[in-house]
Amino acid sequence: MVNDLRQNWLELSNKLSQQFKVEVDIVFVLFLIGIQETGKGFENFTREQKFELIYIGNCKALSYMGYYKQIGVSSEQWPIWKNLKPLPELDEYSKEQLLKEGIISYFKEQNYLI
Repeated sequence: MVNDLRQNWLELSNKLSQQFKVEVDIVFVLFLIGIQETGKGFENFTREQKFELIYIGNCKALSYMGYYKQIGVSSEQWPIWKNLKPLPELDEYSKEQLLKEGIISYFKEQNYLI
C-alpha cells in the first residue's frame, strides 16, 4: 500500500510538473483541486482566496475517507464543506500520507491517473 501510494504520488507529481512547468508539492496540488472544485479556472486570487482554495482541496481529498462532505455552495459558488468526523491524531508524515491518499483518489476519479 505504501509503495503504491509512493508510486502513484510520483506519477502524479511528475505529470503535474510537466503540465504546469513547476515543482509540485502537496500544497500546490491541494490548490489545484480547490480551483477545479470551484470551477473558476486560473485567475488572480487574493491571499485569502488562495488559502480557501487550499482548504477546499484539503476537504475534497479527505472526503474520500469520510472526513468531510460537501453540503452546498456559497453565494460566490464556492463549495461549502461539513466535517463529519474528527481527524485522527497523526504525526506530520502520517497526515501527509492521508492527504496524498485522498489526492490520488481525486485524480483517479478525474481520469487523470489510471
